[in-house]
Formats: sequence, structure tokens, C-alpha cells
Amino acid sequence: MKILKLAKLFSFLLLLGLVVVSCSKDPVTDEETIKGELDPTEEVDQNSLMTRSITSGEGLELDCITIVFPFGVVDNTGTSYSIEDENDFISLLDPDGDTYIVDFEYPITITDEDGNESEVNDATELGEAFANCLPNSWDENAFPAYLINEENSCWNLQYPISVSDLDGEIQTFDDEVSFVAALAEEPLFFEFPISLINAEGEVVVANNVDELLTSLFDCNGLDIDTTIWDGGNGFDFIACYEIAFPFTVILTDGTEVEVNDHMEYCDLLLEGNIQEFSFPMTLIDSDGETIEVNSQEELDELITDCFDLDGVTIIGDMINLFLGGFGDPVTGIDPCYNISFPIEGVEVDWEGNMGNVVTFNNLDEIFETFNGGQDAAIYNVVYPVTVTRTEDGEVIVLENTQQLIDLLITCG
Repeated sequence: MKILKLAKLFSFLLLLGLVVVSCSKDPVTDEETIKGELDPTEEVDQNSLMTRSITSGEGLELDCITIVFPFGVVDNTGTSYSIEDENDFISLLDPDGDTYIVDFEYPITITDEDGNESEVNDATELGEAFANCLPNSWDENAFPAYLINEENSCWNLQYPISVSDLDGEIQTFDDEVSFVAALAEEPLFFEFPISLINAEGEVVVANNVDELLTSLFDCNGLDIDTTIWDGGNGFDFIACYEIAFPFTVILTDGTEVEVNDHMEYCDLLLEGNIQEFSFPMTLIDSDGETIEVNSQEELDELITDCFDLDGVTIIGDMINLFLGGFGDPVTGIDPCYNISFPIEGVEVDWEGNMGNVVTFNNLDEIFETFNGGQDAAIYNVVYPVTVTRTEDGEVIVLENTQQLIDLLITCG
């Protein structure tokens, strides 16, 4: 597991402004349940995943997995039933009756989102498969809890782990077994901070959704020091260009896969499976024109073109100046320099139109401008700015964005 050096961290965030906060703009909501939800007051233990599924032509869908027809179920009296299709299953759901389905008859066959089949031998294995489903929606304040382990990441959750339910009640779990069991019961959300640990024993603490995503993305072999995601548009932008679907990526195991839509891309990034882009790929510029990119070198050149290096960037360089002076407490990266305050920033929109000029007296005041998430104001630095390198005490006067970028690349 590589730990990002400061230069890589800053290059990753150049032009970004803010870290990506979601794969989907949809708010987090409760999950759908099938008709005839089981009565929780009954004495017989029930597999709660039964009530969190929806029927389809293929089987019962549980988030990212499907329990495929045919399969068997058993009711609270011990009677078994064979389910051949959707109608068979729905016919057994009688909310007013004395009998009700409590579990599947194992083994059962499940398929994942890619159509891969596997056999599940008991309720515990089914719960583990469900717990590994990647989130498909979140916001800045609520990230759905799921089992982060070597099955879907280069990180493992470090226990104890705290989560909250839809009512805001907080629960803490000391091990994976109890955590997985709770995930099968109801929708839960991570309570920050949470700690992740990798195979080498390295620990990273995520204090919020942004830091969790940053750590999960670090599992990718993707050359993130030249790839910049626009948080306002999910993961579908590299610098100032939109990615045209479908496109092909090379996974960390060397295989090539076609990425057909936003959610497939999101899943691959969260799993840390992308090693590099496969070329040619197509990008769309701000005028809606398509650009065929035939190599990483061409992609790097296009990213560079997103900068106006006469001292102004298209979408603001204040975030980069801030990060150089703040460092990264999560990964233990020290600040590159100390900024001589006060400094000024000019508000800028995504088209480069200038607005109000604001004076900043310290790092906290700059940080406050980013608290609006994807709706926060964007600022360009008003040069010159004087900084003092923390490594050797050298005083440097920055005259433009290019000099700031060059300084950041030398850090770490």
C-alpha cells in the first residue's frame, strides 16, 4: 500500500477545489421492502434480509446481490417451500396469517452485479455477502456503513466501529461478526472518525466522508498525481474534461474491463481496482467537443491545458495554496510552507469570471470558505504571495500559479 507523498496529494487536488463527496446526488434513504413485511414481534428468529429484498424476474434482489430462482424457504413452523419464480414467492407473503417465512433453505445461489455466481451455505455467509455491497448513494454527512475488508479494498476496518441508524441511535461493535449481523438487520451509517488498517499494519484515521473516500481511492493503482476529479460532477470528470462512456480501464490484476456508466466507475474506484486507463479514450471539453486521447502523455498534456498559466487557473488555486500551508494530518504529511498573511483571493466561477476580492488573515479563514461543500465559493490567489519553506526556512515569493505548482511538486 503506497502512502501518498505531498506532491502526489497536491497534484491529485489541483483544479479540484473540494474532494468528491458522492457517487450519486440522491439523498440517503431507507431501503425498499417487499410486500408482507415479517412481524418483528414473533418469537421465531427471522432472517431480516428477507424483508429487505425486492422481487425481480431473476430472483430476490438484495442491494448488489441477487438470490436466483429456484430456491427454497422455510416458515416459522418448519415447513419448506420451493420457490420457482416471483409469483411463488409473493403467494407465500400473508401479513395477516399465523405462518410466515423465516429464512432460506441453504445452500442458495447468488449472483453479483457482474453476473458472477457463488454458493451461500448459511445465513452468516449471506450476511457477509450483503455487508460487502458498496454504497451507491451518500451525502456529506451520512455515509452508509458496509464491510470494508480485503474482499473489496486494500484496507480493513479497525474495530471497535461505531454506526448510527436512521433514527440517529449510535451502536458500537467490537468485531466483524457482530458488525455484519447488524448490517443485515437495518440500514446503518458510519460514525466518524473511523480507523482503517492495511496488511502492513499501517493505520489511517478518516474524520469525515471526504477523508474516507481519499483513503479508499488510494488503493487504486491509478496515477492520481495527474488525474483530477471534479466533485461537483461525481467522478465523471478529469480536470476540465468529461469522460465519455463507455471507456476501458486496466485493473490491478492486469485485465481490461469496459466501464459502461457512472456507477460501474464508482464501484471500481471504491474497490481500488483501477490500475490505469486504457487508450484510446474519449473526453468532452467545456464546449461539448469530443477529444480522442491516445496515451497517458496526451492526457497529461490535456490536463495541463486546463490551466491558464499566466497566474490564473480556470477553477481556482486557493485550495492548492491552502493545502501546501496546512499539510495532511490524516497521512501525517507536514505543511510544505508557512504563508505570510494577510493575502487576497478573488472569487471565480467555472467559466473563469471574476467576482469579489476577499482578504484572508489565516488558514482558518481560508478553510471556512470550503465548508459549503460542492456549493462553496471558489477563489483564485491574488499574487504575489510570500511563503517560507518549512524544510529549510527559505523565503519564496510566488508570482503566479505555475510557481505554486512547481513548489508543491518539490514538497514531500
